[in-house]
Amino acid sequence: APTSAKFEGMMLDILYRPVKADPAVDPALRNELNVHDVRAKFTIKSISAKNEKGDDPFSLTAQDLSIGSTYMPGSFGVPLVDSSFNIKRAEIHTPDTKLTVAVDNFGYVTSLSEDKTSLAGKVVYTADGFTVNKLALGKTAFGIKLQNLDGAAMRDLMGIYEQVRQVALGQNPDSS
Repeated sequence: APTSAKFEGMMLDILYRPVKADPAVDPALRNELNVHDVRAKFTIKSISAKNEKGDDPFSLTAQDLSIGSTYMPGSFGVPLVDSSFNIKRAEIHTPDTKLTVAVDNFGYVTSLSEDKTSLAGKVVYTADGFTVNKLALGKTAFGIKLQNLDGAAMRDLMGIYEQVRQVALGQNPDSS
């Protein structure tokens, strides 16, 4: 039998709102509605998948999966994006080896913020528990935090990135 999968309780919420550009940031954008406030959240109550036959039979379950994101325009040309991902519990079982591996409350959170002169950001990954065949291995959390990134320098870096991106896509950066 082929691998089967089942999804229950899916929901997607999206808020999209155009925001008029701030002419104090870039006078060329005085009348543009080219920046956006976007918020999205996707949730799934449960996921299950099975492959009962074949060389590598397995079963996989996951409960309470959520993915969220917020996008706001930043005043330095760097979008202020916050995102999150979380699974309350995920478990995979391989009947041939009688191995069961599980993780509880696994996820990450990212955020990017700014003040008048600088940017700051962080990424944090967490898992409240790992188990292998009911043997608890512990929990973990780790992250990265950036502070006082020069906003003007980041705006310049984003401009360079955009030029490189246009060249890589075969576009002429001087013609836009």
